[in-house]
Amino acid sequence: MGSFTHRGISLYYEEQGEGVPFLFLHGLGNDCGYTWENIDVREGVRLISMDQQGHGCSGFDRAHMSFDSLGDDVLALADALGLDRFYLGGLSMGAGVSVNVAVRCPERLKGLILVRPAWLAE
Repeated sequence: MGSFTHRGISLYYEEQGEGVPFLFLHGLGNDCGYTWENIDVREGVRLISMDQQGHGCSGFDRAHMSFDSLGDDVLALADALGLDRFYLGGLSMGAGVSVNVAVRCPERLKGLILVRPAWLAE
């Protein structure tokens, strides 16, 4: 469990396991607890999940909420954890944020796992 601050917003995250980094994002109205309830941590995988802005224990900036800002949060978490390249995935809104990161920064990702992608614009 941990938190970090990005653009003045406190963002909460959790991680389990060791190995290949895989950051999984919850959908709208959920929090990182969704990850732990639905994904088994496998040997050799460092599973990381964060409460996206406005969810769970994370704060939010309503005036600047966008897929770009949510994607920037993901990249800031990766930087805070020292992850140069990582697998990224998500459910619904989390999948939309993952696609946003993949389009803007493909060099940071090893691969994508998308579950029921939704909202790719705003």
